Amino acid sequence: MSIKRFFYKILETYIKNKYKMTSNELLNFMLRRDGIEVYKDNIEFLFLGSSNGELGVNTNMFDDNKAFNLCISSQDLYYSCELYKKYVKELKNLKNIFVTFSVFSSGFELQKTKNKRHIQYYKEVFNIPFKYETEWGGVELKNELKIIKYLTKKHYNLNKGFSGYTEKIPTFDINVAINDIKSHLKNAFRGTHQEEYLKIMNDIAKENNQNFYVIVLPRSPEYRKRLKEYAIQGGYDYDKIFNPMYKISEQYNIKIINHFDDENFTDKDFADFEHLLPAGAVKFTNILLKEIQ
Repeated sequence: MSIKRFFYKILETYIKNKYKMTSNELLNFMLRRDGIEVYKDNIEFLFLGSSNGELGVNTNMFDDNKAFNLCISSQDLYYSCELYKKYVKELKNLKNIFVTFSVFSSGFELQKTKNKRHIQYYKEVFNIPFKYETEWGGVELKNELKIIKYLTKKHYNLNKGFSGYTEKIPTFDINVAINDIKSHLKNAFRGTHQEEYLKIMNDIAKENNQNFYVIVLPRSPEYRKRLKEYAIQGGYDYDKIFNPMYKISEQYNIKIINHFDDENFTDKDFADFEHLLPAGAVKFTNILLKEIQ
């Protein structure tokens, strides 16, 4: 083992201990980068968005490896848009693009959140620039950047069968779930107009004779009940949460598939308040397949 490789091994161990999730999170990005290469001549359906889509759309259920799930936890509309720009020409048979929209989407910006380390993953794995100029500062962050750069050089030779979707059940913490709902509300009314990226993606789709859809995945009855309660407590207008999405949809004739309050889904379909269990993902994907056929 070379001195340089030995140094990185020590650094990798340090980073894994210091940032317990970093390695697994980064792997999630890399597997999608390498997995989409396997299928790039087959893909007709591409899914982009955050963890709701990541856990809620089972692309294994599409025929002949025609669908790929490129949704990643905390992916905002800027990064969904940039990923679409990256792959729109590479995927020669791409016909349908789906972008998930959540309660928080119109005000959520990844680079301004606690998960902002993901912006470095997007840069190193997918070559997507930061939304805002930033310096990856501090000794620990610079050390983490070194290991990110080192790890992303590896490529995985994935066999047929990986469509971007994997069965995962997120851990449930009631306090985290409650804070998330309150945070979602704040972002819904933040007024930073992230929904404008939907127009950009819709324009790209038109230029390339592709179909563009915005999908809102189901949320549990408990999520919706608490969301309404916290909206009243916080002085938010619950009925206007999705107004930014509908407004831009009406302006530019963007197709919306909205299952937010779909009564076919009960609390038993969800791992927590908002993410579907694997069986719930099968249930939703079956509904989606019928709607888009």
